[in-house]
Amino acid sequence: MTRRTEKHVRRVFVATHITTRLPSKHGNPTFGTNIPSATPNAKVGRSLCSSYIGENFTVIVKECMRFTLLITDTNRHGIVCSNFRPLKAFGRMRLTAGAEKMGLVPNAGGSSVISEVLSCEMLMRAFGAKLMKTEMEVMYFPHGGSITDYTCRVYNLTIGVSVTRAMKYRGDLTVEDATRLLNKKLAGVVQATRNCLDVLDRQILHVWTMNKNSANVVVQAYSRIADDIKANTLVLVTVAENNAEIFWNR
Repeated sequence: MTRRTEKHVRRVFVATHITTRLPSKHGNPTFGTNIPSATPNAKVGRSLCSSYIGENFTVIVKECMRFTLLITDTNRHGIVCSNFRPLKAFGRMRLTAGAEKMGLVPNAGGSSVISEVLSCEMLMRAFGAKLMKTEMEVMYFPHGGSITDYTCRVYNLTIGVSVTRAMKYRGDLTVEDATRLLNKKLAGVVQATRNCLDVLDRQILHVWTMNKNSANVVVQAYSRIADDIKANTLVLVTVAENNAEIFWNR
């Protein structure tokens, strides 16, 4: 994408969303509060959303007030949806130092490096998160159980982040598929938190989906999960349409 085209995309995005620009720690990108048209008796926590616009991608977080409340209230669980739109291919993105480190250091053998790197980049760019430790730097006892993909500081909290992708090789993702995935991943988060030698205030399970339909399926499946499995984990579902790289196994 040329510089002129990228500027055009950013102008269109800002024009489409009434955004209050706030100071950014990362220079040019903007991160603000997007307020839709008012409706009678509207619940503010459900109507506000936040948008981030950078040179690499844009992010819209629905129910941003609820997201902020959930992530700072470490005794609660919940699910929040967001949208991720790349403005350039992954190989052309200028990453923050933390995300770049994520892509360079050894991991525990997973095949979804890009999804983990972009998860870190998204949290750092849009929410000012700071990478603390990568997957192999976090220590556990006893060994051999589930582990988190990275830890970061955000909102003055130490957060563990586990990244997964809700997708199906053939056919559409079903509620049963998503329920199995969430049960497995959330149970792993509980185990990782219990065994982690670092003190984690809470964990985020970051779920990438290929489209809005899959995201809706994940939300439906979440309602089926038992509270003891949800624990105090915040589930962040991110729709990444037209971004097949996240779903590549490499």
